[in-house]
Amino acid sequence: MSILTKQFCICVLLEGTINNMLMLGIFMKLLEFSYKLGGYYDIVLGLGILFLYKTLFPIFSLPIPDELLYVQVTALFLLAVGFYLLFTAKNAENYLFVGVGSIFVRFVFAILVLIRIQEVALGFKILAIADTLIGLLILYPTLKIKLNK
Repeated sequence: MSILTKQFCICVLLEGTINNMLMLGIFMKLLEFSYKLGGYYDIVLGLGILFLYKTLFPIFSLPIPDELLYVQVTALFLLAVGFYLLFTAKNAENYLFVGVGSIFVRFVFAILVLIRIQEVALGFKILAIADTLIGLLILYPTLKIKLNK
């Protein structure tokens, strides 16, 4: 094999490695963005449920429950998840399990809404669509990063 052939082979190998590194960097940025988007969405939703439930529930055709403890616990859960997603966003590749957990919860909620689609209020349908889109946005770069490692 001539020196020119060896140099060409090395260049081709390096180009593939550089392309993989660039693509991995793009997916890392997309993963960070999706964690932040999911975190802000959960925080805004949690704060809205916690403090504006009397206004939001009628807008989304949801009845105001008699026992507010369930509403408050749900809001606190959303706040905790949202802040944790924001906390882990900068180093998301080391916290892929957070994204997988977030995806799982979002998809389970969407599936439950789909199962009872006729009986579910409009607000839950809208939230299920938003959760599904955010879940997909977290899922795509997570899969790309896991497959490239």
